[in-house]
Amino acid sequence: MKKMLSLLLTLVLALSLVGCGNSSSSGDTSSTDDDTSGGTASDVIKVGLYTPLTGTSALVGTQEQMGVDLAVKQLNEAGGVNGKQIEVIAYDDQFNAETAVKVVTRLTQTDHVNAIIGSMSSANILATADIVEDAQVLEIGCGTSPTWTNAGYDYVFRGTQNAASFNTGIVELLTTMGVQRLGTMISSTEYATTGWAEVKQQLEDTDIEVVVETDYMAGDTDFTGQITRILNADVDGVLLYGATEDYGIECKQLRQLGYDGYIYGSETFAATDVREVAGDAANGVLFACGYVIPDSIEDAATEEEKAFLEAFVEEYGEMPVSDTAYRGYDSMMLLAKVFETAASMDGPDLREALLNVDYTGIGGKFDYSDGSGDGLEGCNLFAIVDGKNVPFATFLENLNNA
Repeated sequence: MKKMLSLLLTLVLALSLVGCGNSSSSGDTSSTDDDTSGGTASDVIKVGLYTPLTGTSALVGTQEQMGVDLAVKQLNEAGGVNGKQIEVIAYDDQFNAETAVKVVTRLTQTDHVNAIIGSMSSANILATADIVEDAQVLEIGCGTSPTWTNAGYDYVFRGTQNAASFNTGIVELLTTMGVQRLGTMISSTEYATTGWAEVKQQLEDTDIEVVVETDYMAGDTDFTGQITRILNADVDGVLLYGATEDYGIECKQLRQLGYDGYIYGSETFAATDVREVAGDAANGVLFACGYVIPDSIEDAATEEEKAFLEAFVEEYGEMPVSDTAYRGYDSMMLLAKVFETAASMDGPDLREALLNVDYTGIGGKFDYSDGSGDGLEGCNLFAIVDGKNVPFATFLENLNNA
């Protein structure tokens, strides 16, 4: 019996040592004595990233990740943040809320990340917000829908502009161009339906009549039925609200079926692949956005944008094709500034540092001091002319002088 007990004790001791070894090697920071809310006194800062990396929205999600990875490479090559290297743990949320819940739970409860860069899918940010709040992990989301800021969250912030400003810009475009009878094509996504609802509400204070509304499912490629309804309604303006991958196809089909008027839309028109897919059919598009990708580095609007584009081309061999690359880069650089200035890596201290952050990025000067979750204000208006993005003011001036 004594031999049996001795063997059992030896086995238990051996198993406990193996368990400790696995915890340490896997990066489970909760096993250390100097744990600080998912972080450690080690030389690594862990940043989680979840965004669509496969499926119909893979382009924008991949571009977001490329922006994040570029920022991390620059930071680490410069010595990291306070002497610590940054490690990114990225997951594919598949543009699906259920998947997002799973991966954000893993980031907070298994990977024990210090902070998170959130999806470009606002629906996924909203679906996982309570998980982030309960874990007190600071998140910088890259979606633009107004639904998840000004919503009472303490740890969920936005690393780009709020689409509410874009919706106001869309209404400005419509009224300036004298639209009276409007037709719409709206994606079934939360981003599009929420954005259109806000535009529609603002239109109630104008003389613009919405004469026909059509919708479609994300991933659809044949819009003949919707366009036919719109053309039969005798509209003088068409508003598209959807994803980058939709817009090029929709513009081509609108022109092919005989619509030659102006097309209005949201910030996803800023992606270069819209013009590549649509070709000449994109001419006459008017849109509101935060970032617009120039056709060359020399056309960059600011020194911050120029430096980013130079680094992006050097790293990847091509210009970004979606402004989500800008959002990912700004979000990571913003977090780096937060890590640098925070009193500790505890969630409350990181949040406090963000509320007082001093950071100017590609999107402008970020200011979170009001606690709303939004750090940038305003938008820009553009027109597509001869295949190029032109400031709306310049387009309007040329139109009036023609």
